[in-house]
Amino acid sequence: MRARSGDAPLLGHLRGCHGRGSLHSAFTHALNLLTPDGRLMTLAAAGSDDAPWTLVVDAACFPALEAGQPVTFTPGTLDLG
Repeated sequence: MRARSGDAPLLGHLRGCHGRGSLHSAFTHALNLLTPDGRLMTLAAAGSDDAPWTLVVDAACFPALEAGQPVTFTPGTLDLG
């Protein structure tokens, strides 16, 4: 999936974000992630409104995921699982 829009402060933060975070909570249309430095951000499904610390992606919904799963952060990429 690809980001369609994002909060400018979050995008700036993610450019320098390296390491492992985790999936904080998962819903049909949103995933809340903890970044490696402990900040909470959201991946929101297509059609969602822009919001602070949120990336809106081109996915219509998210598969069943469980809290606690690892998320690897590298510049330009988030790897879930």
